[in-house]
Amino acid sequence: MVETLILREAIAVIGSALAAKSDIKTGLIFDEVTYPMILLGALFNAAEFNLMAFLVAGTVFAAGYAMYVGGKIGGGDVKLFTGLALLVPFLGNNVFVVNVFVISGFAAIFYFSVYYLLKYAKKGINFEENKKSTKKAAVLALILAAYMYFGLSSGLFSQKFAAIIGVFGFCAIIFVALEKGIKKEFFLKKIRLEELEEDDIIALEFLDEKTSKGLSLNFKGIVDQKTGQKLKELKQTHVPVYRNLPKFAPFVLLGVVAAIIFPDIFSVVFS
Repeated sequence: MVETLILREAIAVIGSALAAKSDIKTGLIFDEVTYPMILLGALFNAAEFNLMAFLVAGTVFAAGYAMYVGGKIGGGDVKLFTGLALLVPFLGNNVFVVNVFVISGFAAIFYFSVYYLLKYAKKGINFEENKKSTKKAAVLALILAAYMYFGLSSGLFSQKFAAIIGVFGFCAIIFVALEKGIKKEFFLKKIRLEELEEDDIIALEFLDEKTSKGLSLNFKGIVDQKTGQKLKELKQTHVPVYRNLPKFAPFVLLGVVAAIIFPDIFSVVFS
């Protein structure tokens, strides 16, 4: 069993490394990387009659797909996390993919908030166009402050936990406060309707009110065939989309390696 676990971990690391490489080079995570991970993970678990692994992977896929439809992560990320959930369902007393997601998410939040804040500051921050997102960030800051106060005063968590969450929470709040301006400066593209690709993320904040209401996207953020047809009916010649978005797969690789080396990292760090 130990040898099988080592093999599973090795495949998870290699697959994540290949995904990170392709994401950096092309902005895509290829099916040739994720499908073998999913297939091998499924075979391992079928051979061991590990039904819980399939339950974990199904939950991960469902949650990831919802985030994908909302335009929060790419389809390749969903398949990558599903493959990881099948390859290494549990490690120690933890759900492996949860540790990977939290570590990679924290690292990405910290890096991208600092990186894009500095880039945006260099270009010149337009506080007026970020007024709405600044109000949203202020509400989040109040919620975080209340949570930290309650947690510390009640002994729910330690000062170490509060310090770590505080740092990453602050980074996230700063990013949210300047989110619209950062998206406009670094990711927003206005393209012709015929250049629209399936899975493009529509920049809803930059759509005019009439078009936004006509599309009736609700929480959906990605372009599909139905969305493209509606845009044609609304006589749109150009569409604002987000492209060249930050690459997440390198942080997933970091999360995979860290979660393997330190499977009980959160029980130690947050105790």
